[in-house]
Amino acid sequence: MESCQEDRPHDNAFAANDALLRFFWAIPFGMVAVSRMLFSISFGEEDREALSEVMRTVIRRYVPLMTAVTAAIVLLAHPLTRLYYRDAADPVYGMTVLGFRLLPLAMPISVFTLNYTCYAQTAGKLRLVHLLSLLTGTVCIVLFSALWLPTHGMAGVFAAHIANGLVLVAVILLYASRKKRGWVRTIEDLMAFPGGFGVSEDEWMNLRVMDMRQVVEVSRALQQFCLDRGIDRRRSYLAGLAMEEIAGFIVQRGFSADGKRHEADIRVTHKDEWLILRIKDDCLPFDATQREEVFESEDGISNIGVIMIQRVAADMQYQSILGLNALTIRI
Repeated sequence: MESCQEDRPHDNAFAANDALLRFFWAIPFGMVAVSRMLFSISFGEEDREALSEVMRTVIRRYVPLMTAVTAAIVLLAHPLTRLYYRDAADPVYGMTVLGFRLLPLAMPISVFTLNYTCYAQTAGKLRLVHLLSLLTGTVCIVLFSALWLPTHGMAGVFAAHIANGLVLVAVILLYASRKKRGWVRTIEDLMAFPGGFGVSEDEWMNLRVMDMRQVVEVSRALQQFCLDRGIDRRRSYLAGLAMEEIAGFIVQRGFSADGKRHEADIRVTHKDEWLILRIKDDCLPFDATQREEVFESEDGISNIGVIMIQRVAADMQYQSILGLNALTIRI
């Protein structure tokens, strides 16, 4: 019974820390959700620069932002503890304050490791993903807690979460160094792109749409790009027609829906035998992968481009998060 009483302050302190910090953990997980979408789009386009830019944003913006949030939590450790406990002489009070000073230090590190794990999943680096998941889920926290709890008490358990993050960073850097066969010096080194990954300048084209006049121009430019790349006339025509229909639909309904200024960004990539079309916009969500029945019911003739591309495309993926929509078609 006495042992249970001794354990209870530790349990209560950790429960209080965990309950409040779950709210702040929503920030890095939200960052990961955005990165996952951008990683997925850029990887499908084999856009090395865009992938590197996402990771650059993680390091230069996400991590500093989370560091500022962490500093605020640490500075407010006592006021946050008073939300749960009032008596400063109670052992659980001191443990909870300690938790608010140590546990948040793992957050900026986790912003990097979570985003890198997301990239590794997108890139098919499954062995690395499994290793990172095993370390963070079982090995590191349990091992460090077991080592430090007898000598440092609850502080050892809190510090184990920080050590866990540092170990994951070390594993990621070692992995990238092994792939590069040298020290990681740049973002591209860190990304450890697969061999042959990426496209040359003549294998892709970017277009921008801001009004209906540009929609027709995009269709023509896309078809000409395809023909110049040696793609057969049927695929070239279908690609141009489908993009004209989808871009036109977005301009007509999305651009005028809220009275705000919008634009759509289109990227066309041709590598090997694949033609990849991607359109990205900041309008209301519109999932062309689930809208065949809408196109057919509204006007089956004018929307024939989309209907045909849905039937001949090898893959169509739509993603929407935080006001950003992206449709990718692979044919």
